Amino acid sequence: MIDIEGEFWRAIRFAKATGIEFPLSNRVQWGCATVSWYGLNRELYEPDPAGRTMAFVAPVVEGGDLIDLCAIDARSNHFATRMGLGHGLGIDVIEKARMKCCHLRLVGHAMSWLRWPVDTVFLFDLSTVHRQFDGVPPFTCDSLELAERVQSFLPPSLRERVLASIE
Repeated sequence: MIDIEGEFWRAIRFAKATGIEFPLSNRVQWGCATVSWYGLNRELYEPDPAGRTMAFVAPVVEGGDLIDLCAIDARSNHFATRMGLGHGLGIDVIEKARMKCCHLRLVGHAMSWLRWPVDTVFLFDLSTVHRQFDGVPPFTCDSLELAERVQSFLPPSLRERVLASIE
């Protein structure tokens, strides 16, 4: 049985002990670990003291509960989850957007979410956007390319809800 809370606290302590500094938000707790990727598309990871990749570790929270961890390689933007659970980072903000309490922002990279997690979502699988964002008013994607990809997963009648940030 994987103790994700224990692993997450070890990653937080490791990041603090090594003094890793990176321009990440202090609005979400994160840690670091050396990891090894595995699975058909390297969609899973495990902490590995001999691993070649230093990854940021972020909590996957859904319904207010820590359900998984996500490791993110800052150099390649590759990400993987520890157990294959969850739909993304920042998922709980979707309900807030449905209630019109915020304007939702969808980002195309997990590192972007770690930098700006407030009212922001990173989906692990964009093909789930129609189901995940059901009932969400217009939302903004962080690039035109991402907006076009998201629109391809939505029925034509819902594509106007997707706005693109031109920054």
